[in-house]
Amino acid sequence: MPEFSAHVCVVTHHPFWKLPSGCGSLIRNRYQLLLGHFEQVSILYFSLNGDSCPLPGWTVPVGDGLPRDFGGQVDALFSQESIDIAYFNYDNLNEIAAALSCVTICENHDVMHLRAEAYESFGFSWSGGLEKEEEIRKLRTYDIVCSISLDEANYLHASGLNNVCYLPPNVNWNPQVMPRRPITSGLIGSVMEPNIDGWQHFFEHGDLGFELVLAGPISEYLQNRPDLAKRNMNSTQIMGTINQVRVFYQAIHVSLSPVRFGSGLKIKVLEALAHGRSVVGTHHSFIGFPEGISGVVRCDDDFRNWPSLIDEAVNEVNLSDISDYVNENFSNQRCINLLKARL
Repeated sequence: MPEFSAHVCVVTHHPFWKLPSGCGSLIRNRYQLLLGHFEQVSILYFSLNGDSCPLPGWTVPVGDGLPRDFGGQVDALFSQESIDIAYFNYDNLNEIAAALSCVTICENHDVMHLRAEAYESFGFSWSGGLEKEEEIRKLRTYDIVCSISLDEANYLHASGLNNVCYLPPNVNWNPQVMPRRPITSGLIGSVMEPNIDGWQHFFEHGDLGFELVLAGPISEYLQNRPDLAKRNMNSTQIMGTINQVRVFYQAIHVSLSPVRFGSGLKIKVLEALAHGRSVVGTHHSFIGFPEGISGVVRCDDDFRNWPSLIDEAVNEVNLSDISDYVNENFSNQRCINLLKARL
């Protein structure tokens, strides 16, 4: 029997059912968590490119925008379908949330004004940024705001947002068998500015000395920029975009995170840990993680020190310690208990 006799509707524009990693895996795992504990879970999918959601629920095409009274239409639908909780994956539909009679929850992946400030400090611009006051006002629309980053949850609460709580991503412990030696490190990621900046900075100042595996869009970007990766391309495997992230983790001993700026919790770091891989990264890569993260990763902002840290991460970080950290902080039971405490 479900723990909660309630009907939840996940409201999203993100096609999480077909995206293998990053926010796709975060939202997919959250959907599975809700399915396991609530009586009924539906999807209200706002389609940006004409595709449809294959999961139970409704698809709304938004190519031409939404009518002004659409929040009222959604409220009528939710009342008709006896939906008790609307679970928004992003804070981009707060006007709809404001019109709903049911409980509204917003999952906050990043504090956008902090992201904008971080981008600007490294010479980039972020068009999606909001002023702090405006972002806090929008987040007050929801009954509950769940921040996936412990640091950002504390920041929002200190900024006067009393409806915020910490709800980390839930992951399943899924360790992969280590490949044969020699030691192989790897990176999987998008072509967002922090990833590109991190690798540019790494290849300017560091030298791995280990075989390298690259996956995701960042791998195709670097393949087309041999000037950035000339030190290591002769010993680099390019996987490109992959459908199953476990294929990547089966090929490496340790994951790398050279990201120097941004906001939110680094999902790729958690994803690596959940697959039984330690991570070597910058200090920024581990912001927002619960206490104990330093015991299962290795951290240094000086890329010249990374070869020794990679060796240390492979030979000194125990798989049992990674398992304990992941299960203690990011298990399904841990996350449902935190959510239950707020409902």
